[in-house]
Amino acid sequence: MEMAEGSEFHMLNQYENEANVEAHIQTTGPEIWRQTEGKITHFVASLGTCGTISGNGSFLKGKNRDIQVIGVHPQEGHDIPGVRSMRQLEHTKLFRPDEYDTLVEVKNREAYDMCLRLTREESLIAGPSSALALVGALKVIEDQPDAVVVVIFPDNVFKYASSFERHFPHVRAAPPPPTRPGRAQSEGAASNHPGGELAQPAQHLGGGGPARGARGPGFAALPPRRADSGGLREADVAGG
Repeated sequence: MEMAEGSEFHMLNQYENEANVEAHIQTTGPEIWRQTEGKITHFVASLGTCGTISGNGSFLKGKNRDIQVIGVHPQEGHDIPGVRSMRQLEHTKLFRPDEYDTLVEVKNREAYDMCLRLTREESLIAGPSSALALVGALKVIEDQPDAVVVVIFPDNVFKYASSFERHFPHVRAAPPPPTRPGRAQSEGAASNHPGGELAQPAQHLGGGGPARGARGPGFAALPPRRADSGGLREADVAGG
């Protein structure tokens, strides 16, 4: 911030820069309106800089005042990067609650659990602030056949490996087996693991093999999903 006061630098400051809001008025909002053919009924976004919700909300309500604009925020003392609690939002210049229809609070556990559901059931590698927005939408939007809900997913899980490991310590990539020059990999690896056995290849988040459309390294298998948990419907993850 101090360097930005000099003539050689310019601080963009996305938390106060009106261009953050204007970018969504000029681009994202019109894109959503076109892709939904003007049928959108609800717009949902997690609250961070608030440029997304304020810009899109302004544009969409300019098209149809009945569109519901819903902001989703985390609990106080949260552990979800990129979003702000109500206390933090008091110091966010682009936070304009008078322009939103509803504000919803979501707990840490709810957001991170939804990350796993999205990965297991939809093969969407969404981050916690994306899951936060979806949980908020499911909390307040009634299951109506004519509802067209757009939920913004601003991140993926790969940027938050340390956060994910804190909340799910049993979900981590398997370490590569060690090798020794001049020996077969299995012999060298076996001598460096407890009990002389090779570590088993890790499974993906869904367990039992790669998830649909998954890429990249595997993760240790998770406990099986409850039989009554059900899958997410397409309407649950509308948008994007």
